[in-house]
Amino acid sequence: MTREVPAEGAPRLVGCRVDWLQVAYGVTLSTACAQALIDAQLLADMAGRAEFREAGIPFELRRNATFKRIAFSNADVGGMFDSAAPEGWSLVLDVRALYLATHAIEDAVALCRRIARGFGNVRKERLRRFDLAGDYAGFAIDPLDVDRLHTRARKRTTFLSQSKDLDDVNKAEVRTHTNTARQVTGITVAPGRNVMCRIYNKPAELALPGREQKRLVEEERWKRNGWAGEGITRVEFQHRGEHLAELGLRNSEHEAKLRVLDVLLERIDAIWQRDVCEWLRIIDPESSTRRERCRIDPRWLAVQQTVFHHQAVPIVLHRLRGGPSDAQAVGVVLSHAAAHGHLSPVLIEVRTPPRQAGSDDGLADAMSELDIAEEVRCLLETRAVAGVQAATDEYARNLVRLHGPQRARQIVQAKVNGVRARFFSVDDERERST
Repeated sequence: MTREVPAEGAPRLVGCRVDWLQVAYGVTLSTACAQALIDAQLLADMAGRAEFREAGIPFELRRNATFKRIAFSNADVGGMFDSAAPEGWSLVLDVRALYLATHAIEDAVALCRRIARGFGNVRKERLRRFDLAGDYAGFAIDPLDVDRLHTRARKRTTFLSQSKDLDDVNKAEVRTHTNTARQVTGITVAPGRNVMCRIYNKPAELALPGREQKRLVEEERWKRNGWAGEGITRVEFQHRGEHLAELGLRNSEHEAKLRVLDVLLERIDAIWQRDVCEWLRIIDPESSTRRERCRIDPRWLAVQQTVFHHQAVPIVLHRLRGGPSDAQAVGVVLSHAAAHGHLSPVLIEVRTPPRQAGSDDGLADAMSELDIAEEVRCLLETRAVAGVQAATDEYARNLVRLHGPQRARQIVQAKVNGVRARFFSVDDERERST
């Protein structure tokens, strides 16, 4: 099939990468790691959270009902160790999307293997899921695109589901998503299947609450590739389960040699081309009586022309890795102080800055604004400090009363170190070494 050349002004690629990576390992747990894991979980069950450190990397553990399946996480990776996992795949690691957006894919592979080796003897490596995503400027989603889709998925009538995709599971092969104005913001092809595609308005998704940092990272990536603020459509293919065997990525020899992720890196381009040329296309249905002979929609040409390589942006994140915002943190402190009678009222005296003969009114107004800004900071600081002091005193007294001094000290250590581990990134190691 001859490739058509996108016309001038056609949609263009502004970024592409692996956007999801889940890997399982068969690990023989070392004695030292097993004991450290049990000790950390016992501490977490007592304190609510605790730090578990492995391969020099701290992770947060939280209360858990069983020692058979222990979850751990930090800013880069979420993981699960299951001693009774089927076929011995005891360790599962999920690399977070923000890490994938800001690091080379080779770094993500190296991080997974470093963590796995920290648990003990690694016997095998298995790819569980990976997503490939391309972002395109000037690719507008049309309400009629559902009728323009030509996909091999239409030949099937059943599918599998997993918890992440429960909102996508229905009896349709193609599902559209709309906003409150009834505008089409996305299309899901083969929802719940082992291979599925999402085509959606990425800025609309990033505008949802709690995604401010991710939006910052994505927009920086786009700008470095010529983005000028226009709309962005993401084309994203999800691969998992038995479909990985069709791609040559569920191979016992590669798994035993710990080469599965290396094979993935070698085949990304071929997999992308299979996705966008064979499995799914957007066509012009009026160009032929047979859909398989129809011309490719001009927007899809940019997708097919993509030479897939993982683009990441190593921007400085200033440790913005989730957690409460500044407004939430101050609000909680003030609420606690008020509830316990420790919050003093704010009484503001309206003051007019004195004017002198021949003075510059603009300068006087500017100084007044600076004074007010400092006053705002002081009003909050004095009450927040008093609130934190009162809450700290009360919490410390309750810990000692309920658990005794020795265990109270353990709980404080576990909580502080656990919270630090939750937001730890391997980037912190580089910062300390420079």
